[in-house]
Amino acid sequence: MKIIHLSSVDPNPNSGMGRVSYYWQQALTAEGYQFLHIGLKEIAANRKIHPLWQGWYFRQYLLKNNIQADIIMAHEPLCGWLPLKKTPLISFSHGIEERAWLIQQQFGILKKGRWGAVLPIQLRFYSNNLGFKKAAKILVLNKADYQYLIEEKKVHAHKIALIKNGYTPMFIGENMVLPNKIVFLFNGSWIPRKGNQLLVAVFNEILAAFPQAVLRIAGTGLKPEVLKAFFEQKVFNQIEVISNFDADSEKNIYQGAAFFVLPSYLEGQSLALNQAMAMGLCPIVSNNSGQIDMIQHKVNGLVFETGDVASLKSTIIWAIHHFEEALQLGKMAQQSIAPYTWENAANKIVAICKSIN
Repeated sequence: MKIIHLSSVDPNPNSGMGRVSYYWQQALTAEGYQFLHIGLKEIAANRKIHPLWQGWYFRQYLLKNNIQADIIMAHEPLCGWLPLKKTPLISFSHGIEERAWLIQQQFGILKKGRWGAVLPIQLRFYSNNLGFKKAAKILVLNKADYQYLIEEKKVHAHKIALIKNGYTPMFIGENMVLPNKIVFLFNGSWIPRKGNQLLVAVFNEILAAFPQAVLRIAGTGLKPEVLKAFFEQKVFNQIEVISNFDADSEKNIYQGAAFFVLPSYLEGQSLALNQAMAMGLCPIVSNNSGQIDMIQHKVNGLVFETGDVASLKSTIIWAIHHFEEALQLGKMAQQSIAPYTWENAANKIVAICKSIN
């Protein structure tokens, strides 16, 4: 049985979305499937292609090379372009892109490019929406996306599978909180969708008010001096920067931290959140998307109002003043994430493929 996997992100245990497909590949291969990944280096020799046109290049590559498969798994925006004939299609999403676009527009954080200025929403997401119609199964990561497909796209529930990402097993273990420090961790891209502007506004005040507080920022790819320049100079000494890390050193960014802060305006299901929960950090998350599928306020973490500076600030102040109680929430987070291993996550993908074929 042959599965073709189409995505601009290659399977890779050291990357975010690449880690997801890496574990899918491992599980499907172990089950006897032939797993063929086709990415940007295959379709365009790593030339830069606008995301709106990537699906056309994938289509041409499949036709030119007469590539056949028993199942095609493709990232959501590619699906409408694909020459399927009778091959079953699995459309997978890391967050429904039309819904994400509308949310960013609502909060005024949408990146405005040349195409965004001229393309109506119907054309921008034409391939995505056509793919939903073509697909035998649509994989989504959170209940909000699931409901969006049913209510806004009129997709039948039997076509949709709600799946979860996993965490690296070595992350389950004891995390010793640093004495005389209260470390808040942010791990992710430094972009408006991830709430970076909110983070700056809040932590300029928090760090100035609480000398024992430290903000650790990881995984942005930015040099420390570039990242610190977003903040007021008086709090520079309370900011730690870990620009990059690989899978072997990833655990170190969580060590000693008490809190994981996720101020995103939307997510599919955050891998960094899963890892932080497995390490026993108390999650402080915005009330949207995959976060609220995983975190209940004052049960296994803390939840604040999306995009609200005052709400995030008051939540962090509560966490500092109720430090021991917050640490217990971290332990509850660790217990609640325990079943969500990559093995279990990938086995569900195997079961879905078997059900289709």
